[in-house]
Amino acid sequence: MLQNINFKKLYLIFALVGIAILVIISYLSITVIANASTLDLRIKTFSLYNMLLIYLTPIFFVCLLVLSNIIYKKYSQSLYFVISNLIFIFFTLVNWLYISETFFHPGQAYGLMFGGLSIAGAIGMFFCIIAIFLSALNYLIIKFF
Repeated sequence: MLQNINFKKLYLIFALVGIAILVIISYLSITVIANASTLDLRIKTFSLYNMLLIYLTPIFFVCLLVLSNIIYKKYSQSLYFVISNLIFIFFTLVNWLYISETFFHPGQAYGLMFGGLSIAGAIGMFFCIIAIFLSALNYLIIKFF
């Protein structure tokens, strides 16, 4: 039964649906920062969308990585590992460098923040480095074992 499945199409469909979901959540996170009527509503709604983005991005990455493993075993193509990493890096950096920064420093959205130190960018880059390392380790394990 698994021999009849085209995993490249499945990967493409899953990637497009996942990207669409993450884009919608990112958009909702950004719009709630600017359009929420009360501070309480703004914090609660942003926290919900941000947690969804924080949890769904790695789950989506792991699912794409599993599909990448299957594609590598079946078709011997490693490009899908790189695509999975690029998608994860993009959404992680957008979340940590832009969305979280805009929430914690609202003046930044209007160009009113000059200077300042934030650790959110370092956290996002740290997650990206971990994802690249895990993906490379996964690729080496699947290639040599």
